[in-house]
Amino acid sequence: MKAPVLHPWSRAAVHPDGMGVTVSWVRDVVEGLHSTVVEYTPDSVRIGINIGTRPGFWGVNGLVVLNVVVEHAVVHLREPIGGRRVEMLRAA
Repeated sequence: MKAPVLHPWSRAAVHPDGMGVTVSWVRDVVEGLHSTVVEYTPDSVRIGINIGTRPGFWGVNGLVVLNVVVEHAVVHLREPIGGRRVEMLRAA
């Protein structure tokens, strides 16, 4: 994926073992998941998803997108949630 940027997600479901979170979001068909990033604080686990443009659409102008996709990603954590809040990572 090209030119990734942080993208808001709409739902997070913590896995029963506390070591994973499934996040969901809506995207255009020309976009795709580039990567995820996680920040840990004593009070929260902040999860960000980076969305980029699919290579086949890079540099194509004049597209009208009529379809959107609900996408999900499983984020594996290096630390358990342990009672912390799950928050969306926002750009600085």
